[in-house]
Amino acid sequence: MAYDSQKNSLILTQQNAQELEKHIRQVLTTNKIKYNKGDKSIVLYSDINSSANIQADIAIPNFKNPETIIEITHTNPDKPGHSNENKLHQKIGALYLWKTHNPKTRIILVMGGKKNAWLSYVEKAFGLFFDNVVTLWGGKFDERLINALNCPLKNSEFWDHEKTRRDKVVLETNENNAPISILRINFYKHIIKKYLGVGHPRMIKNDALQYMALCSYNSGKGIFWDYLTNKKYNLIWQERSFFNPMEAVVYCLLDKNNFKFEGDLLKDIEVKPNLLHQFGIKNTKISEDFVLFSRKFKIPVHIQCKASSGGMDLHTKALPSRSREQITRSIFARCSYDVKLKKIISNDHRFILIYILDGKWRSPENYKLKYIHNLQFAGANRIYSAEELVDKNFNPNHNCNLIKFLKEIKCETVSQSKLEKFSNCFIFSLIRHFL
Repeated sequence: MAYDSQKNSLILTQQNAQELEKHIRQVLTTNKIKYNKGDKSIVLYSDINSSANIQADIAIPNFKNPETIIEITHTNPDKPGHSNENKLHQKIGALYLWKTHNPKTRIILVMGGKKNAWLSYVEKAFGLFFDNVVTLWGGKFDERLINALNCPLKNSEFWDHEKTRRDKVVLETNENNAPISILRINFYKHIIKKYLGVGHPRMIKNDALQYMALCSYNSGKGIFWDYLTNKKYNLIWQERSFFNPMEAVVYCLLDKNNFKFEGDLLKDIEVKPNLLHQFGIKNTKISEDFVLFSRKFKIPVHIQCKASSGGMDLHTKALPSRSREQITRSIFARCSYDVKLKKIISNDHRFILIYILDGKWRSPENYKLKYIHNLQFAGANRIYSAEELVDKNFNPNHNCNLIKFLKEIKCETVSQSKLEKFSNCFIFSLIRHFL
């Protein structure tokens, strides 16, 4: 075999991800290795639908029946680490879907760009999961790439167990249960407009908006409150810190029903243990929006609020990355790493996972449950549309299915709600002020 370093080509790949793929194809061709040419660049991760697929970079011998998949990831952020975590979530999410469909597929990751553009933990995490990781740095790239094509499969026991787990998932069949929710849009168009120019958060009659306004008002970072009270309507839509109706509604529901929980606007709850921490990677974390505890099952309950990020026009371009991110986060939180055995351990039931979804999740047209199924693969026990959580006036609906389920699994409760305590403190402070 010929191992030509082709240094000029490798230098170009540090600037252009397409050049890296082109170089890899040249190496394969030089070494007379058959790979996909002219095929549609997708690989199935399920037989349930032809759209149950993910775009792949290179497949050997072809995309239809791949024995080896070469995935290429590239980063060149202005600041080291800027896009690293996103790349990590996307690639491991795709790896999971392919491996739990066919654990015998060899999947190799090629990391492009410059070494100092990657956080060190990302390379380590990739190395833990992928069958082989070939970096553009480190010398003898072509040789290492060719050798990787014959590498042994890694984590075989783990992937076999995860495939068995995934095969047991009872997938949703009703397309109407893939949400198309416009809760944030409705709040913006109907509730925000009603309270433009309001003098104090306590004058707001909508519970969720009052809570968002109070959080902004009391935070000392009152951009949202400034926009609301000064009638800066056009700026409010882009405010993401406190204008978060979905999380605000969930908070009010949990609080008014006296559930004991952790979580708040701008305060996610770190999930422990974390597989990466057990592996020795400490400078990263997994968080959930809200965490409760089920007395019935004696395990935590995680609630994750996810928007489709489709904006006013409800586009679905972000759904693939959103769903794969959730798969990766679930692996890190649900599974573990055995230090003595030096292997990843598949776990089934560490917690109950609930998703609240806003935006358009019913996509694509020929497989409307695609991303709902992805969330079920991630471990979702319940999925609710954000609009289901409010009444016709966009106040929290305390008779919604989320509350019924939390009561059914006997989530822990408290004698007094957080907002009630806060309200009492607010009233007492006013009394002291006027005495």
